Amino acid sequence: MPVLKILSVDDDKDDQFMLKKIFKTLVPSAEIVQAYNGVECIAYLEANADMLPLLITMDLNMPLVNGIEATATLKQDERFRHIPIIIFTTSDRGNDKVMAMNNGADDFFTKPVIYNELQLTIKTIVDKWLGKLPR
Repeated sequence: MPVLKILSVDDDKDDQFMLKKIFKTLVPSAEIVQAYNGVECIAYLEANADMLPLLITMDLNMPLVNGIEATATLKQDERFRHIPIIIFTTSDRGNDKVMAMNNGADDFFTKPVIYNELQLTIKTIVDKWLGKLPR
């Protein structure tokens, strides 16, 4: 059986810690891989093209290459365009969702600041995007 791999892309180490913890609780069999900006994300995927993640969560506001730029780059590459990219950001600017979706994002969630709400949001993502996969 292929490894259920999730790539979490976020420049905030505390957010990465919480995301990994919640994903592992909800999907214990998953391998959670982390990148801290769009450059690391793209480099990881290129180096691991034979073992791609089944899902990418992508923050918007990151240094070097932001989430919209990274999403657009990945969706233009036939090797990666099939991977669902879920924008998961604290940004609440109205045009961010439109820009993200116009650049290839598959879904968009605002990251709650309250831990229990964060758990529920990640559960929604898991159920919607990984719901039919064995856990």
